[in-house]
Amino acid sequence: MIKQTLLVIFIILSTTNSAMAYIDPGIGAIFAQGLIGAIAAFSLFFSKVRDTLRRVLGLAKGESDTQTKPEREEQPETGSKSKKS
Repeated sequence: MIKQTLLVIFIILSTTNSAMAYIDPGIGAIFAQGLIGAIAAFSLFFSKVRDTLRRVLGLAKGESDTQTKPEREEQPETGSKSKKS
């Protein structure tokens, strides 16, 4: 029974009729828009993942700069400005 059913399905799918259909010229624009949107979503998603991983692993630029540079000490002004009375 299964073999007969598969044979009938194969025969139905292998015989085709003319569909009398066409592809709309605007489908290319829709395809291009979808492709651009997918690329943008992909890049934004993985940039967020990359930033999160850097923050979690401690590889962010802000953290490494503060650890390597010593703090600048403020020096008191010496008599460079003279007072006139």
